[in-house]
Amino acid sequence: MHVEFPILRQLENDRPEHYLQALQDFAPENTDLVLCILTNSRKDRYDALKKFLCLDNPIPSQMVLTKTVAATRRNQLVSVATKIGIQINAKLGGEIWGVHIPTKTLMVIGMDSYHDSKRRGASVGAFVASTNPSLTKFYSRVVYQRTAQELIDGLTRCMTEALREYHRNNDCLPEKIVIYRDGVGDGQLSAVAEHELPQIIETFPKISEGYEPKLAVVVVKKRGNTRFFQQDGRNVHNPPPGTVIDHTVTNADWYDFYLISQCARQGTIAPTHYNVIWDRTNFKVDHMQRLTFKLCHLYYNWPGTIRVPAVCQYAHKLAFLVGQSLHQQFSERLANKLFYLQIRWQTTDVPPREEPAADVSTNVTPTKQSNLMEFFDTSDNVREAKVIHGRWWYLDELRLKSNGDLHKLWYVLLKERNRLLTMEEEYRYQYELFPNPERIDKVEESMRNIMTVVRERDIAYNLLETGRTGEPTPQIRETSFGLLRYYQPKERILPFYKNRYYQLLWGKRRAAPWTNIFKRRYNEFQEHQEHQETNRIREIVANVIQKYPHLRNEEERVMEEYKKRFDFEQYHIPKRLARRPKLRAHETVWNEQEFIDHGDLTDSNSNDYERLQQEKASRMRRKKK
Repeated sequence: MHVEFPILRQLENDRPEHYLQALQDFAPENTDLVLCILTNSRKDRYDALKKFLCLDNPIPSQMVLTKTVAATRRNQLVSVATKIGIQINAKLGGEIWGVHIPTKTLMVIGMDSYHDSKRRGASVGAFVASTNPSLTKFYSRVVYQRTAQELIDGLTRCMTEALREYHRNNDCLPEKIVIYRDGVGDGQLSAVAEHELPQIIETFPKISEGYEPKLAVVVVKKRGNTRFFQQDGRNVHNPPPGTVIDHTVTNADWYDFYLISQCARQGTIAPTHYNVIWDRTNFKVDHMQRLTFKLCHLYYNWPGTIRVPAVCQYAHKLAFLVGQSLHQQFSERLANKLFYLQIRWQTTDVPPREEPAADVSTNVTPTKQSNLMEFFDTSDNVREAKVIHGRWWYLDELRLKSNGDLHKLWYVLLKERNRLLTMEEEYRYQYELFPNPERIDKVEESMRNIMTVVRERDIAYNLLETGRTGEPTPQIRETSFGLLRYYQPKERILPFYKNRYYQLLWGKRRAAPWTNIFKRRYNEFQEHQEHQETNRIREIVANVIQKYPHLRNEEERVMEEYKKRFDFEQYHIPKRLARRPKLRAHETVWNEQEFIDHGDLTDSNSNDYERLQQEKASRMRRKKK
């Protein structure tokens, strides 16, 4: 790539309108690239420049921050300049590197979707297809659709334009097409086959009569909890790049496999799951896996392998740029260029403070704040933050610390947890996998251990001062059905019916008569079930004694053994329930008058309440005599 001496424009300030005014002088016909030096990562300025250079004046552009090129050492400056040069070369259509692809008439396609941040009624579907035999040049389009829709509509037009571009570059149409679909889950596999696949197949006859290429559709899933390890003696390592797992842990009914294509410097490596839902290419399984791994080498924004095939990552970058900055279809002039590649720095929605640029590679929040809001980091601070591995704080270590040290450590861990959660949310928003989820677990485990130590000390202080632990004592309470349950009091907010204003307004309400009737009926049913169980065990014991007469004198012991075998405890009716009217098994209707006559229905709203209570007391006195 040969670069002439550039035309320089120096601006008075960094306002977006000054950038746009300077860019008016450059036309797409005589300008190959626009490089803008930005003082900071303001989102409004970045979006304005990208809109102008992708819609009104379509020219490939490169945005560079001043802190990126302000390297203090010469070797750092050379590294930064090399990376920027590689990205510029890719945006101008250059082939930076490649891999050997045996199949010459092959087209690979990557598809992904992203939800527009500004247009509430639309989502972006990105379509990126290769246009040369070495799979190093690409044609890109986007499709707008309904909100939160993962399935892409309008694939017929995208496929038609991609095939025409392939024919324009190679004077032939591809014989085999492999589509890598990203952004769908296991529950949408059938929907992809029924909704997106027909749109692609019906395109082929429109291109040329009798044209039927061999098609394969592969669903790419990056989000998963599956992890693989390689054991080397007593040590456990991450598997090397290129490791394929296609048995034992895969689905026996699917054509799927796991591929580890990236190299992880720290933490556990996350494999990518590939599910082939349609295959007419006659590729062997090994050839499909090898092709997928080779495509992971062709992403020009990273000098190595990535988690997914390059066309999937290009589709994700395109959908992200359109959904975040452009919010509409870009110019056709840029369809053959990778104009959407960008350096990994996150834009911010608000102008920065008049402070020197902070180093975001540290472990703490770079922005100085004096209140508790410093425990909630913003996305511009944590997107590129470093995550350090370690272990959690053990209980024995925390028990040796003072209360003041525990208090300080608690807020340090709280700040670290909020920072990691913010980072995880940012990675999820970028459709990327958070590299260190185990770090959050370690921080939360340390916080739980601190709470345990503080509770132990609180119990010890209460024992020394009052002789009690201070913990709420457990109670045995009666449920609404009359059952006895073990209840452990917990610290919680008082319910609304315990509020004194609620009690003043509504008073202490009594249970209705039918509630007591239902409770009694439920208890009767439980007694009936237990009585049946007792009779069944007695029949079994009687049969055993009839078969073995020598056990007749040990009938009680045999009965007890069978009770233990069936895990049965003999039920004793409490004295307070001994006089209840019994419900026979064939009865289904309750006679309320029977309860009233017996004196068990305590309706405080009844006029005869006092009379019934007096009659009940007199009966009790007669029984005692």
